[in-house]
Amino acid sequence: MPPVSKPSADRYDYVIIGGGSGASGTARRAASYGKKVAVVEATGVLGGCCVKVGCIPKKIMWYAADMADKLRNASGYNYSPIEPKFDWETFKPRRDQYVKNLTEAYARNFGKDGVEYHAGWGRFKDEHTVEVTRPDGSTYDLNAEYICIATGSRPAVPSEDSIPGAKLGITSDGFFELEKQPKKVVIVGAGYIALELAGVLNALGTETHMAIRGETVLRTFDPMIQTVITDWTEHTGVKIHKKTKVTKVEGTKVGEPVTVHLDSQEAPIQADYVLWAVGREPVTEDCGLDKVGVKVDPKGNVIVDEWQATNVPNIFSIGDCQGKALLTPFGDAKVKTYNAKFKSMFFDFVDDEHKEPTVYKLVVVGEEEKVVGLHMVGAGSDEGIQGFSVAVKMGALKKHFDDTVAIHPTSTEEIVTMR
Repeated sequence: MPPVSKPSADRYDYVIIGGGSGASGTARRAASYGKKVAVVEATGVLGGCCVKVGCIPKKIMWYAADMADKLRNASGYNYSPIEPKFDWETFKPRRDQYVKNLTEAYARNFGKDGVEYHAGWGRFKDEHTVEVTRPDGSTYDLNAEYICIATGSRPAVPSEDSIPGAKLGITSDGFFELEKQPKKVVIVGAGYIALELAGVLNALGTETHMAIRGETVLRTFDPMIQTVITDWTEHTGVKIHKKTKVTKVEGTKVGEPVTVHLDSQEAPIQADYVLWAVGREPVTEDCGLDKVGVKVDPKGNVIVDEWQATNVPNIFSIGDCQGKALLTPFGDAKVKTYNAKFKSMFFDFVDDEHKEPTVYKLVVVGEEEKVVGLHMVGAGSDEGIQGFSVAVKMGALKKHFDDTVAIHPTSTEEIVTMR
């Protein structure tokens, strides 16, 4: 469904500012209940970060990188040795077309469900009115009973004052724009986005450096995950520069070679790109939030309660633009962990240097040992944890895990046999 050019109603039940995953979910659900719903998307393409420059294209690149690893391991299963060569230039258009198909599916689903799609920048005029500024500069208003802010976030880039030359770098968004595979990259950051991109680039043959402020990657994760992932990432060939900050970037323009200066004693690093993965910031500026009194935190995140409601009664917010709730503390509850560490059966026939670790940790609280957390690292963890998350959400006890018949031989059988 192409975007409409004007309102079809004097008043809507529900208007959402933003056209990403969160906006799509809430808009289509409301429409299924018979409500008159409109979505306002500024970029002209539905899908948001996840579909366009996040989860989807990243997972495709991860599959490509994983395939490279499996091809290298093929000799362990008596296939002729293979040294894979990845063709970035022909793969990118295929990946981009796949993403385009998904964004177009968003529009089709809006059409099927009766959600109006408006292309333009949405900002509040008052608590019941959203002004839409179209690409040609013209404006019109959408009046609604309820309004949801779902404007998402963008990758953060250091200021030129803090790091001269920072503007010469790219972000995760820019990673997906690369037409050719870089030969050498410096990734700044220790979070999961930095780690994902470093792993992909390294597996595909790019010399990959990471500049991190601490001793480990994923510093907000469980210590077990930090240690295992940091060690394995270095083992695979990623060069991690620890306790290091970038002080300056030199170059001529984005896309040209850069020189990355560090605050350590190490020599500056010459690279094709420096990629900032130092966090994300909400897209909440120039949305008129101040006009209607919607409260935001010092970073611009919309503050919401447990029901995603802002301080303004008819205005809600979902997704990356909202202030996140703190994790509920366990207080004085008795916390216990069960651990397993091993190598997946697949790697029994693989050279030692390629044997990936698998580690699991089950976190339980109280005398009844209610399961409140599960950490998984290793092959297949992304698929396995989805199933176990249902049990955790339902309040499963460790006894329920113990009473489950293990499916053998699998890696995840270890989770129901921990003692």
